[in-house]
Amino acid sequence: MGYKLLGIIFFLSFVTLFEACVIVPKPVILFPLNAEYQTRDIKNRTAPGIPSGVSLAPGPYGEKDGSFEFFGNANSFIEFPNSPGGALDVRYSMTILCWVYYDENGGPDGPIFNYNTGGRYGVHFWVLNRLFWARFNDRAFTSSPFLRHTLLAGGWKFVGASYDNETGEIKLWADGALKQTRKMNAGVELGTQGSVRMGVRKNDHRCFKGKISQLQIYDVALSQRQMSELTKKPEDPYRILEFKQATAFQSSRLTNHVIRTIDNVDVDSCELLCLLEDNCTPKIQRKGTICELNNSTHVAHPDDFKKPKNYIYRGIKNPCDESLCQHSSICQAGFTDKGYRCLCAGRSCSMIREIIGEEAISGSYMLNQNDVKFKVYCHMESEDNTWTLIARFSNTDNRGEWMRDHANWWYRRTEANGKVTNPSDNDDMISPAFWSVSGQDFKITRGDDLQHTALLRTKGDCLRGQTLRAKITSYGSFRNTASWEIQPNVDGCRGSCNVSYAGRFQETVGFKQANCSGKIQGAEKIGFWCAIESTGSVMMIGGGGQPCALGDHGIGITSKGRSFYAVSSGKVNDFGDAGTVSPEMGYSLNLWIQ
Repeated sequence: MGYKLLGIIFFLSFVTLFEACVIVPKPVILFPLNAEYQTRDIKNRTAPGIPSGVSLAPGPYGEKDGSFEFFGNANSFIEFPNSPGGALDVRYSMTILCWVYYDENGGPDGPIFNYNTGGRYGVHFWVLNRLFWARFNDRAFTSSPFLRHTLLAGGWKFVGASYDNETGEIKLWADGALKQTRKMNAGVELGTQGSVRMGVRKNDHRCFKGKISQLQIYDVALSQRQMSELTKKPEDPYRILEFKQATAFQSSRLTNHVIRTIDNVDVDSCELLCLLEDNCTPKIQRKGTICELNNSTHVAHPDDFKKPKNYIYRGIKNPCDESLCQHSSICQAGFTDKGYRCLCAGRSCSMIREIIGEEAISGSYMLNQNDVKFKVYCHMESEDNTWTLIARFSNTDNRGEWMRDHANWWYRRTEANGKVTNPSDNDDMISPAFWSVSGQDFKITRGDDLQHTALLRTKGDCLRGQTLRAKITSYGSFRNTASWEIQPNVDGCRGSCNVSYAGRFQETVGFKQANCSGKIQGAEKIGFWCAIESTGSVMMIGGGGQPCALGDHGIGITSKGRSFYAVSSGKVNDFGDAGTVSPEMGYSLNLWIQ
């Protein structure tokens, strides 16, 4: 069977980061101010602006209708509704950026973005005496030190200002360069609670004449490198893949690297789907109708290249096989005039999602923590819920790795064990993410649930920016103690977090007390280092103490001695409803952090 060389060019609309490996957070507000979005935020996080006497005009790169033009009179403005706690009310640290084309024929002064549309001034950004001017007033509208620099006349300029709530530093930026910095009080709550106007304030004769585009607000003070990255002109947004005859093989398949499977598609459609999936390199057609997309090639992983019948492997010319990106980067083929691009390896799955954007899908990714690179499985549940798989608890081997060797896995192990990128596996696993990736909350899911539905999810910032190991070990070292009880013969837990339940929790082993509130612990809690009578658990799920069961239910349970010395007696399980009950072996429990 012959193969043709197929090169497809498809235009994609997004902006991402390349060689520099600079992570820029997502803005909390982005008004493109163009024909497509008009005066709306790109994600409708706040009410659209109300335009008056303005019109669409060319943007900073000459794009048609890429900005709004203001005509320098009292009736030419855009007003953005806002209230305390709204999306525009960033309140603490802040960076505001936009493209400005100032027409000096309209007068020397005028507001670019002004909180509190009339009366006293909130945070505001102006043209004043033809210079860019910014002031971060507080919520009582008390005047603060101002920033003033950079003549705005002479074409489009990318300008911005920032306030760091922790340090009190205020900075003014123009075209990616720091122009001025001053100090004001740290810890100020900013005056961002009022509605906002562009162009003119109420009862003020000073009016802005010119154009504004791509106004964006961040809830952090951006760094110099981040500002420089945002100033860059976006790369041409196209991708070219060449499916070559030399890398087409009958009865061949690359295993362990499938990122997506699509039914009922023909050959050309499969190639187009690979083009649209940024991480896709080769694709595999099975039985002519099923398309598998892979994120690696047979060259990079020859041991995973198998020879099953009814498969056709179609690879691409892949420059990423030559390890062209630095060690902390992800290589994607088909982009830029070099034929590839390098994306930063993030410190967490949520950072990976920010790097890749909406195209990010659940799967195996590389994280980089303090120059240590390791693979993890990321569950891209939604934009606001991205989870990193850090551990798995299984009873299949009758060894109870988590309860062996004086709690070595909980406290000391610094090497990965088990299949860290396969949440469906049914053996114990510990990932470097267990001791390396910090977060606010965690969830527990079943290994046989392909949707990774949270049976239990903590809430209220349970981890407080810690890793799971740091949280567990913060209560003390119980590796060689006779018991982890708080005091001799005193029942209780050393800590707890609030939780919510969902999915199949009522039919899952370890969750039997999730609807019971006891004397020691309530139903919607997960306790840490719990000891009740002779039983205990590292993480006790649900109620404990009368009228509920004892303390050996949840994860890391023992029915003897409330310690790790019961292993030899067989009265421990990695998870369960009682240490003396035969362990559940049909599925495992996965632990995730975000």
